[in-house]
Amino acid sequence: MRESLTSDLDSLDALLPQLEKRRSFSPLANDIFEACDYWSKLGHRALESDTRVNYAARAAGEMPLLEKLQSMLNQQGEDQSLREALGKGRAILSELQSVSPPKEGHLGTLRVIRREFAFLSDDGFHIVREEPTGIFFSSGAVYLSLEWATTPYLSCEFGPEGTPKRAFGVDDLLYMVHDNRYRTISRELNLDTEAKVQEWFGFLAGVFKRYGRDVLTNRPGIFEELEQAQSQRDREYTQEMDARYGSHL
Repeated sequence: MRESLTSDLDSLDALLPQLEKRRSFSPLANDIFEACDYWSKLGHRALESDTRVNYAARAAGEMPLLEKLQSMLNQQGEDQSLREALGKGRAILSELQSVSPPKEGHLGTLRVIRREFAFLSDDGFHIVREEPTGIFFSSGAVYLSLEWATTPYLSCEFGPEGTPKRAFGVDDLLYMVHDNRYRTISRELNLDTEAKVQEWFGFLAGVFKRYGRDVLTNRPGIFEELEQAQSQRDREYTQEMDARYGSHL
């Protein structure tokens, strides 16, 4: 698969400069260029063994677009370069659909989350969605999204199920229960090793085991209390920044 994927990517990449020049000629030419450019980038990430992506799912999700573009091209008549590009795109997507995501996830993220958050099953949580970078849990009343990410808020988000979506982070929970560790959480995460992945999600699991019972069981009023805590924490942060750097108002 690797050799054929490399060959098809080389062929598509050779066509991209010509396709880019034509993108202003018609909406279809532009759409085909943008699609092929994305498929090329996706294929190269697979060759580079970037384990953050579920290539099979991404490729399968792109197939309807490819079929739509192919149908539109067929209706407009022959265009050899665009037809060749879609052919190479189809080959690349077909090859990517055979790429299995790592069972343990990117840097072991899935293994760590499954182990550290096994206690969620006691409160009726189940896995709704799983990606190489994380797991989305739901009890039907409460959701909890845990992901490998570059910021704490993207890595841990939870709230009540429903629309409009309400979202909270681990610092909101810590602030509400007067645990000053909310001040020590960095605004950026650098989860570049399995050890750091283990440390971060182990920390999150500890917080939810100690303070998360009311949240996980959807105690009446708990999310209203969290909203108040979130708003108060945001006000305090703004005041701290104004005191440190001066207000710009």
